[in-house]
Amino acid sequence: MALPYLPILFESFWRDEAFSVLIARHQPLQIIQLMMKDQSPPLYFLLLHYWMQWFGIGEAPVRMLSYILFLGILVATFVFSWKIMKTIPGRLVFLGLLYLNPFLLQYAFEARPYALFAFTTIVAAAALGFNQLFIASIFLALGILSHNFAVFVTAAIFVWFVWTRYKTWKTSIKDFFLLFTLPALTFLAWSGAIFQQVARVSASFWITEKTSAMYYYLFTSFTTGSIWFKTHDILQFFSVTLLVLGAAPLIMSFIKKETISPWTKLAVCISLIPIICTYIVSHFKTPIYYDRYLIASLPFVFLLMAQGIEKLIKEGSIAWKIFLCLFVYAYALSLLLAYQDIQQASTKPAINWAVGQALQRAKPQDMIISESDLNFLETKWYTLNNPLHIKAHIVSPSGTIPYYIGAAAIEPGDVIKSIPPHTTVWVIQQNGGYHKEVTK
Repeated sequence: MALPYLPILFESFWRDEAFSVLIARHQPLQIIQLMMKDQSPPLYFLLLHYWMQWFGIGEAPVRMLSYILFLGILVATFVFSWKIMKTIPGRLVFLGLLYLNPFLLQYAFEARPYALFAFTTIVAAAALGFNQLFIASIFLALGILSHNFAVFVTAAIFVWFVWTRYKTWKTSIKDFFLLFTLPALTFLAWSGAIFQQVARVSASFWITEKTSAMYYYLFTSFTTGSIWFKTHDILQFFSVTLLVLGAAPLIMSFIKKETISPWTKLAVCISLIPIICTYIVSHFKTPIYYDRYLIASLPFVFLLMAQGIEKLIKEGSIAWKIFLCLFVYAYALSLLLAYQDIQQASTKPAINWAVGQALQRAKPQDMIISESDLNFLETKWYTLNNPLHIKAHIVSPSGTIPYYIGAAAIEPGDVIKSIPPHTTVWVIQQNGGYHKEVTK
């Protein structure tokens, strides 16, 4: 697969990505068994298993699966936008701005299941927009098999269904079962693993407790991502302004009790309900918030913004139209500059280089260990199948490691309690460096 050189595409795998490829190298049945231990749904890892067989195991080919899914998100969002926005130019501008979104772009180049999760959600919404309930049902079920937070997306669509059908509930029973039976059965089949994950998260420090400030942090992530770029503050200013302006027409419609289309209501539900559910669970049960877990809400948040801006441009004075168009242009320009910076960014430690250098200098009787349990998985991945047959290890006096770093990818013999005396050890550091030690 010939690909242009972009640092974000070719840089070393980091821990979660290494977990993905380590799991995906197993056979399909083994993948399902391993993911039941990890309590993460298996669909992405099954897809990645076959993707790696077809296109290779290098960093760029592996990450291209997420990029293809990212393009699918754009296509499905454009299809759904026909139910939300009125003009073709408006839809095309929105599509271009969504492509440049730093948060989506970041996960378009990572070998993790978030792009798949967002893709199943937006396809389900698009199917609902064209009254294809069974197709929507299939993608909701696939979403549950992609990420546990898809349960919140299904809850959002349930609320939307009740909101838009409560006056005709007697004639909507068939549609209800057609839409929700398959996702419900899928959830029941995987619910044991979901509840086990909640229990494990409750017993660990994996996710720190969040307050209501999570809404601010999520907004910041949605607009600017987590990769630094030169126009970060400018982009955040434009994003805040446009989101406030875009939300105003919708809020006024609710206040005035105007008729709101069911598809706008659907976008509102998927934008807000997963976020609200995350806050409730995090506040009253156990912290579960990570911005990337809510990635499926992002296209709908920005679609509602675009709908509002389109309405303001259509109904405003000529001066107001010119101001908004220029403001959107400035926003697009700042997005483009951010896009260029993000594509060229190198954000992950060069563990692949460090392992390669250590293996060039090592002897068959030497050992390779990771400096920390946090960089063991990538150390293990880059040590696999080396000609010296040196296996990577992690040292833990207790003989165990925290499950949240990817215990499902740990095999017998990976964890050792101590290093034998008089052994040459090559330590792979978290920052992508390495050094040599000889035990006494």
